[in-house]
Amino acid sequence: MWSLGEALWEMRNKFGREFTDQMVRYALQAMNDNPAKDTRGDLDSYFLAMLKIGDSVMDDNVMSRWPTAAGILEKNGLSEEAATTDKK
Repeated sequence: MWSLGEALWEMRNKFGREFTDQMVRYALQAMNDNPAKDTRGDLDSYFLAMLKIGDSVMDDNVMSRWPTAAGILEKNGLSEEAATTDKK
């Protein structure tokens, strides 16, 4: 989880406090909207998928910042591919 924390701080430095904090808020809200989802297997991947939703909400579905965010995640050892792959 440390890699995720480092990635989020890097995003905050890159995109600013307001955007990143709200993106994370929307990601957490999306997680709360689906509490029955079993995340015991891979919480990081699930959170990354929700973070992508948060970016979409904050960027009016344009997601112009997501490629940069995905690069930051990958640099910190977190793969967007894992976030979109169903591991069942």
